[in-house]
Amino acid sequence: MNAGITREQAFDLLKKYNQEEFHIRHALTVEGVMRWYAKELGYGEEEEFWGIVGLLHDIDFELYPAEHCLKAPELLREAGVGEDVIHAVCSHGYGITVECGATIDVEPVHEMEKVLFAADELTGLIWSASLMRPSKSTKDMELKSLKKKYKDKNYSAKNLAEDLGTNTRYISAVVNVRFHMNYTSFVNKYRIEEAMGILTDRRYTHMKMEDISQMVGFANRQSFYAAFFKINGCTPREYKLRYAQRSAGADSSRK
Repeated sequence: MNAGITREQAFDLLKKYNQEEFHIRHALTVEGVMRWYAKELGYGEEEEFWGIVGLLHDIDFELYPAEHCLKAPELLREAGVGEDVIHAVCSHGYGITVECGATIDVEPVHEMEKVLFAADELTGLIWSASLMRPSKSTKDMELKSLKKKYKDKNYSAKNLAEDLGTNTRYISAVVNVRFHMNYTSFVNKYRIEEAMGILTDRRYTHMKMEDISQMVGFANRQSFYAAFFKINGCTPREYKLRYAQRSAGADSSRK
């Protein structure tokens, strides 16, 4: 595989289109992960290439979030970057529909591209979560801590942006491009999933809906019901009743 560019040139190219510290740090993190996996998976001779792909994978996101993975080929070709790198960079957006309405159809084929597809999301999530911890480190972080923030009803996109050292425009763009929804809907999705688990757990049978609402991060009962109905097409009480009826039917059939 031919990158068509040195690591130093790739880093200069990254900084040409990205100024925010968060974006630079994310690129360096993904580069490091890609280099590690190149050696771990038996591609040690291609470590430099894997690293350059990781470094440049989000080259167009800061300036062209509505054209993410669509603008990248133009920026990379202008700099003389090889087609192998361009294909890999575009493939990490496979399946997403960006703000301009286009769906990225460049599929990850090489093992390196599949690693990038997974590593991009995971490194972003883990790094973001670590910055919200008192230690600002991943060394003392457990998996369960990655899921806590959505339960704080006062934790807004502005708070997240401040914790990550970026701005709300970037946060909104990431959520819109990756998940096709706004920040509030994105957070509420996790809250509702948590509520669904509580509603079907016998340990919480006697818990009031207002208490469940507060437990998962909603400011009030009304917003909880509205978000729940939007996702499930029924109220929390109806969902709980339907589950109880299905469970009772399953128990009867086993007797």
